[in-house]
Amino acid sequence: MAPRVSRNLTDGDMANLIDRSDPVILELGSYDGHDGKRFLDLFLDCRLWAWEADPRNIGLCRRTLADTRASVLGQAIHHYDGVCPWYGSSGTPPDSYSGPPLPKANDWDQSSSIHAPTGHLDFSPWVTFPESRRSTVPCMRLDTWLESVEAFGDILVDFIWADLQGAEGDMVLGGVRTLSRTRYLYTESYATPMYDTQLTTAELSAVMRVLDFELVAHYPSENVLFRNKRF
Repeated sequence: MAPRVSRNLTDGDMANLIDRSDPVILELGSYDGHDGKRFLDLFLDCRLWAWEADPRNIGLCRRTLADTRASVLGQAIHHYDGVCPWYGSSGTPPDSYSGPPLPKANDWDQSSSIHAPTGHLDFSPWVTFPESRRSTVPCMRLDTWLESVEAFGDILVDFIWADLQGAEGDMVLGGVRTLSRTRYLYTESYATPMYDTQLTTAELSAVMRVLDFELVAHYPSENVLFRNKRF
């Protein structure tokens, strides 16, 4: 298991890892697009594809990433193409919450998932998943995206930034070919599952080893960084 580092991934870390001005970056679970905007600001000739499935956030994400270098797909990442269940989150953040203001009061929209919550209900009991927020959303495999861009030539993905709320295993299952062409994967991961069928960090690391990735860092934000040893 990689050591837990004392700080999160910085812009400097990103620049050193990618080491080029024109990377291909995939952002899976873009929310409001603020991280995607960070990549566009950091890399002058970046090509960014961002996925966001929550209907509340797609429009905001597209406005934030209104850039000719970016494409926003209003779909969830899954291990199949089609339509999948959606467990929308809600709730009121505690007084200690210091993040950006919510677009709608008392409607937490950052924990929605294609999987039913399990450990999340105990981890953050103020986050709710009401019946009124349950629906379906379009979904796609990561390899379906790859097939769509292969017509324009071979592609190397320099970095995947994934915040998939429990769908990490689905990303891998539906993205084996894409991952084989990916240099780095940065994703949220927990020792205890937060959602139904979510892989633990140990399980995800074992799966990624099969794909020839090594775990190189574990951050205090419960994110992990994998490096493809083929590159």
